[in-house]
Amino acid sequence: MALRKKPPTTLLLTDMSSLYGYIYCMLISEGLSGMPLYGGALYMIGRVTTVFAQTFSPEEAIYLPKALRWMRVPLMILLLLLSLCLVVLYPMSFGSTQMWLIFSVVLSMQLRDSLCQRMGRLCLDGRMEQTTFLCLSGALHGCMMALQALILAVNLPVQLSVPMMIGYLLCGMAAFYSTYAAYEDRAVLPRPNSEEAHFTLETIHRANALSAFERLSMVLLTAMEMTLIVMYTFLATTAEQMLIRMAIAVLTTLLCEELATLLLKKREKKNKNEPISLLLMGMFLWLYGLWIFSRMLRHHTTDISITYFCLALCSVGCAVCKVCLSKMESPMGAVAKFTSGQEIPGYRLMRRVSREVASLLGQMLALVALTVLCFLAGQRLPHTAEEIAASFQPVMVVPALITAFIALLCVLHFPLSNRYMQKVLRFLHIRESGEENKALEQQLEEVVIKRHVQPLGIRFLMAVMRPFFHHTVKGAENIHPDDSNPLVFLCNHGEIYGPVAGMLFCPVPVRPWTISDISIDPDEVAQYVYKYTFSQMKWLGPLRWPISKLCGPLSVWAMKSVECVPVYRHKPRELTTTFRKSVEAMQAGDNLLIFPENPDADPNRPGYEHGRPGELFRGFTMLAQVYYARTGKCCRFVPMLAHKGMRTLSFGTEIDYDPEKHPIEERDRVVEEAQRQMWEMFDREEALYQEKKAKEKAKKAPEKKKAPAKKNGVGKPATSRTVRVDIEKLDALMNQVSELIIAKNSLVSISSTEEGGFTNQGFHEQIEYLERITTSLHESVMKVRMVPIESVVNKFPRMIRDLSRTLNKKMELVMTGEDTELDRTVVDQIGDPLQHLLRNSADHGLEDTELRIQRGKPEVGNIFLNAYQEGNNVIIQVGDDGNGIDTEAVKAKAIERNIITPEQAEVMTQKEIINLLFMPSFSMAKKITDISGRGVGLDVVKSNIEQLGGDVEVKTKLGEGTTFTVRLPLTLAIIQALMVEVRDEKYAIALGSIANIESVPVSSIKYVEAKEVIHLRGSVIPLVRLDKLLDIEPREEEPESLTVVIVKKGDSQVGLVVDDLMGQQEIVIKSLGKYINGNKLISGATILGDGEVALILDANTLM
Repeated sequence: MALRKKPPTTLLLTDMSSLYGYIYCMLISEGLSGMPLYGGALYMIGRVTTVFAQTFSPEEAIYLPKALRWMRVPLMILLLLLSLCLVVLYPMSFGSTQMWLIFSVVLSMQLRDSLCQRMGRLCLDGRMEQTTFLCLSGALHGCMMALQALILAVNLPVQLSVPMMIGYLLCGMAAFYSTYAAYEDRAVLPRPNSEEAHFTLETIHRANALSAFERLSMVLLTAMEMTLIVMYTFLATTAEQMLIRMAIAVLTTLLCEELATLLLKKREKKNKNEPISLLLMGMFLWLYGLWIFSRMLRHHTTDISITYFCLALCSVGCAVCKVCLSKMESPMGAVAKFTSGQEIPGYRLMRRVSREVASLLGQMLALVALTVLCFLAGQRLPHTAEEIAASFQPVMVVPALITAFIALLCVLHFPLSNRYMQKVLRFLHIRESGEENKALEQQLEEVVIKRHVQPLGIRFLMAVMRPFFHHTVKGAENIHPDDSNPLVFLCNHGEIYGPVAGMLFCPVPVRPWTISDISIDPDEVAQYVYKYTFSQMKWLGPLRWPISKLCGPLSVWAMKSVECVPVYRHKPRELTTTFRKSVEAMQAGDNLLIFPENPDADPNRPGYEHGRPGELFRGFTMLAQVYYARTGKCCRFVPMLAHKGMRTLSFGTEIDYDPEKHPIEERDRVVEEAQRQMWEMFDREEALYQEKKAKEKAKKAPEKKKAPAKKNGVGKPATSRTVRVDIEKLDALMNQVSELIIAKNSLVSISSTEEGGFTNQGFHEQIEYLERITTSLHESVMKVRMVPIESVVNKFPRMIRDLSRTLNKKMELVMTGEDTELDRTVVDQIGDPLQHLLRNSADHGLEDTELRIQRGKPEVGNIFLNAYQEGNNVIIQVGDDGNGIDTEAVKAKAIERNIITPEQAEVMTQKEIINLLFMPSFSMAKKITDISGRGVGLDVVKSNIEQLGGDVEVKTKLGEGTTFTVRLPLTLAIIQALMVEVRDEKYAIALGSIANIESVPVSSIKYVEAKEVIHLRGSVIPLVRLDKLLDIEPREEEPESLTVVIVKKGDSQVGLVVDDLMGQQEIVIKSLGKYINGNKLISGATILGDGEVALILDANTLM
């Protein structure tokens, strides 16, 4: 929106000839009677009378709301009273002929201005030619100047009358020039029409944005009028050197207005033309100037330099606000057209009347204050600072401050940003071209028609954060915004750094994708933040949960303010909502910002990459398919990278989605190209960062003197028998051992086949020797990685002591098996689950001291933690001698929360009931505390242990206690496994979970509740046919006997029916990531000696 010539208004601020007239009347009143306020008051009463008659004329009053029309009578009575005081009572009290002379000068000026304005209206309405208007205006000014010269020459001596005539001549010339400039580019307005007026007012009432704009402009213009009158009136009360000071004030006002206009033009060239932000900036300068002015008067000082400074601030602020209102006029006319669905001829007339009402209110308030000041001062002006402050500050400054503050509130409640104004114009253009855009129309209805508030809070927060997160934007020339085909930005995550930098410094407006866990429900946000962030911050103590609760509403507010698109993770059905809302946003012209990194790409290092780009999810490209299907347009992806070290935000080149290619091939191409560009930007920035660090280190690092080597008492250097090794080096060594085992298996496979041709006995002996060496090497590396769990459990006794004081229960912790060793990776991740189990025993398990005594138990409750090795697994037991689990209470709680039905509860076994405790958000606590009640304890335990390849089971007896048994593998990398075959597919079963292998005749299979079971050595074992479970075609003929692998999990056993056994083999576990995330039976894969891939079955999931 370009800066246009200002529209004609009745405001003193925008009509400089009226300002000159006001100043001239104060000057002539000071020269004739020594009372400048009286001349200014007379001029104001003439202006108010003119504007009142103009605003409430029958032609224009029809455009006023009913509330303003009812104000006509009270305003008229107030105007008559003020006129009576100033025109009759005040001059009579002095009895001076000079007062009537002042009155005649002011009256002639008002007649001139009123007649010129009337002719100007006729010209605007098209009822008078422009040439006729200019001729009549010039003749009127000449006649009035001659009449005024005659009056002054007759009544005053030459030394007074000549300067006053010159001043009147200059004032008349300014008024004539102002009239000519205002109507040079006349705009023919429609004639007033009652039906059009009713339709216009109805449209404004229906649209919240239009009503808000009317309130904003009216209060803002009223405050402007008051502010300027206040500043100039104060300068007039200090009678010394009044002419010079008023001239300096006028120059200050003009220069500041021009400076503000130039600055706004420069901002517009840089596309920094958000009107509400500029209004707030102008209001801040304006209110700051009034506040300094008020403080000066409150401290009883009248420093003229401070007064000029305040006038400059107010002038700049008012000029900025005036230009912003002018810029908003045209878009708001488009908003009115959008609301009504057609042109509104009366809207411009209504806006003119609205400006006149604002002028009337501002001038009326100023007139009341001037009248009060005249009667307070009488014929004697205040000269001391105390007198000026006592008479001026409460009467003039306070109303101006209050009005300006109300204007600020109206600015804050205005609903439309510049982006939405542009969208309205774009929608009207689309509709005029005969097309339609339902998504854009629906979005605009939500913002324009309904009640909507701009997200000024989040904008302010982002503006405050930008200096602290200053970034350099690179590659902005690669961004080509297009409202008809928006961009989709792909940014690295880097924990929270990528989203923050992307939102703060992206050169174009964007709507981000955010997970639903932190954007919809405050309670869900609190649980999510506590689970993944604050629960690990032990140093916060009891403040962790309150802080998490506080983050809930704040996160929802922030996400709503940035208009995020929620992404429903782990909810495939609701993901369609994400894509639908995203496509609708793009149809409405919004760019998207998404963060497609996969935090679980590396199972050994869960979470987002800290600095470098991570592996990308591939599902986001489905957005391009949906977008093309609905719009026929090709989606444009732009990779971007936020680099924390260099503080840069880099943009790559556009990647256009090609709908003609196969979807999977195109998906892979887009993802790989985005990944390549992100890595390319990262490598470039990382190289610069390392170079920068090297230079800083070279500058700062002092020269270190070499210290002499220390000797021990014997004279020999001290030696150490331990070496600290980085865990990453051990991981690399383990990976190399894994590859060596795969190569060894390949050699064994080749040597065992006839095609291999290796019949030499020595060769087979060497193969066997290689097997022993690799097995020994594997065991040695595993021993290096093994660490005792003592490092994890040592902190638990203190935790139990703290809980004892917090819960007011007497308890003690007994630990055994602290020297049991586990793989370092497992030890690092087992701490939190064990802590949850111990806290659960302390809070839920142990009874109160009084209840324990009643039951005949020791006063001090026992909690135990026992760890020991069992085969290739480590067993950790956590238990207590407390109350045990009340299964009936668990069932009742589950029914209350609609997790199960009463019918389901009746047939559930004790094990199934206890498993309800592991469900997300399920808690038996009666109230939420820092220790329990949020339902994130046992859920975390189960999920974390299952991620480590383990399982957890519960044994409980009501009144005696509960024991949680955690079973964990010794290592997560290499295991001994039994290789089996089902049809032609090979599978691996961990040897540690196998009890025995049986050959079972088909005739001995029995059925219990329509399920196959076998009776083996006094136990009933259910059968699971792997071919059915894995969806493999059944055999054509059933064999007479079945090969059954009996697997165990605690006391439970299951028989797996396989086709054949291939033997025991040492295998290397390879993660499948998210490829088979839905099938928990498959825990990974391994590469066999012949190069084939065999899936690893997790037997624990079957029990």
